[in-house]
Amino acid sequence: MASVSARWLRGEILDTDRYLGTVAPLAGNPTLQDAVATQVAQAVSKRLSPDAQNDMPGPLADILSGPISAGVEKATYRITLDFVRSDAFSAIWTAANRTAHQQLVAVLRSRPGSVVAVDSHGLLTIELNPVVVALAHQLADLGVAPEQLDALTVTMPVATVGDIGRARQAARWLTRAAFWLPPLALATITGAVLTAVDRRRMLVIVGLGVAAAMAALGAALAVWLPGTVTDGIGDHRLRKAATAVLDQLTVPLRDEIRTTAVAGLVTAGAGTVLLVAAGRRAPTTLSPAGPP
Repeated sequence: MASVSARWLRGEILDTDRYLGTVAPLAGNPTLQDAVATQVAQAVSKRLSPDAQNDMPGPLADILSGPISAGVEKATYRITLDFVRSDAFSAIWTAANRTAHQQLVAVLRSRPGSVVAVDSHGLLTIELNPVVVALAHQLADLGVAPEQLDALTVTMPVATVGDIGRARQAARWLTRAAFWLPPLALATITGAVLTAVDRRRMLVIVGLGVAAAMAALGAALAVWLPGTVTDGIGDHRLRKAATAVLDQLTVPLRDEIRTTAVAGLVTAGAGTVLLVAAGRRAPTTLSPAGPP
C-alpha cells in the first residue's frame, strides 16, 4: 500500500504538469462550474450592495438592501455560469490550479513564504479573480465599477490540508519512499516465493495478500480520504466541488490500485493452477496386497 501511495504522491500531487493534466477536465464539470459561479456571485453581491445603498436615503436603503443584494447575486450568477460553461474558462481554470498547486507544493516542502498558501485552519483555496476580470465588461452593466473589481478577492476552497507539520513529514517520507519502496516490495515478494518450502502455495498467499492490501487501500480512499480532505469546507456546494476535484485527482491512484489488485489475483490464480496440476501428477500410494 505504501509503495502505491508513494508513487501517486510523487507523480500526481508533487508534479505540477501531471497534476494539471489530471484536473484540467474538471473545467467542464457541472458541479465545479456551479460552485465557481456561486462564489463569484456572492463576492460581487457583497461588494456592490453597500455602495449602491449609499446613494439612497436611510429608510429606503434598509428596505431595498435585501432585494438589491439578491438581484445582483442572481444576475452575476447567470453571467458567470454562462462564462464557466464556455471554452474560455478552461485556460483560467488551468492557470488558477497551477498557482494553487505550486503553493501547495511549497507548503509541503517547507519553502520560504509558503505559509501564506493556506489559512489558519489549513484550508487550501483557488483564486477566482481571473474569472471576475474576464467578466468585467458584463459586470459593469450591473453597476460594478472597475475599481470595485480591483479590490475584490474571490477564492474557492478545494481541500483541507489540516496539520501542516504532519502533512510535511508524510510528504517528505513518501517522496523519498517512492524511489525505493517499489523495488523493495518486489524483491520481498520474489524472495518470499523463492525461499518458500512450497512455492506454488506461496504464490497463492502472496497474490491474495496483494489483492487484499489493494482492497483495503481502495476502501480507505473511498471512505476516509474524502472526509479528511473536505472536512473544513462548510458550504455543501463547495464541498461537492472539492469532492469532485479529489475524485478526479485520485483517478490515477484508483487505476493503479485496480491494476495491482488484478495482478495479485492473477498471481494467486496461477499458483492455484500449479497446485492443482501438481496434485494430479503426484503418484498414488498403493496399499500392500492382502493374503491370497
